Amino acid sequence: MNLHTIEVPREEAVRRFREYRDTVRRGRDEVDRALAAGYEALSKGWTLLRLQDTLAAGGIDELRRPRLAICRATAAWCRWFGDSGTSVYAADLERIPARWPTRMVSDRYVVTQALENAAGAQTGRWRALVPLVPPAARPADGLERYHVLWEAEWVERQPVAPGDPALVRHLGGDLWILLATWDLTELERAVLEGARR
Repeated sequence: MNLHTIEVPREEAVRRFREYRDTVRRGRDEVDRALAAGYEALSKGWTLLRLQDTLAAGGIDELRRPRLAICRATAAWCRWFGDSGTSVYAADLERIPARWPTRMVSDRYVVTQALENAAGAQTGRWRALVPLVPPAARPADGLERYHVLWEAEWVERQPVAPGDPALVRHLGGDLWILLATWDLTELERAVLEGARR
């Protein structure tokens, strides 16, 4: 999986975080707050990724479905719904709610821009198994505030364990903190597929 990350030398990130933090203390500018949060994450040594660029780089498969998926880390399944301008990755939902989601991230879905050339795909028909997060990568505060980004295996019925997952947390807008990457072992894949039948 090709992750589109933002890299800034740590010393520069620390300096810029302090500048924006001081600016935020004097005012309530949303852009300054987002920049302060981004530089703070970089100053702590975390990697930031741009979700839309990462999804776009993943591309679409021969059935015009996205090759990558993102979903709440506690979900069992993810479905992809799309229209001409928006993609929605929904956790454990059979169909999209009557009102099309407008918030980018919630506990039930992630909304992104539509992927180029994905128009005409049958959205909502297939589902992808959400990878399990191994104990070494699980945050101490639980998985409820986190998402998994992975190479999706879209299926209609029989579950297929996914590959190349990453644990991420939404920072704001299109920015996500990359917390961990791993590969599922053959045993983890077999147990996950069996548990979701």
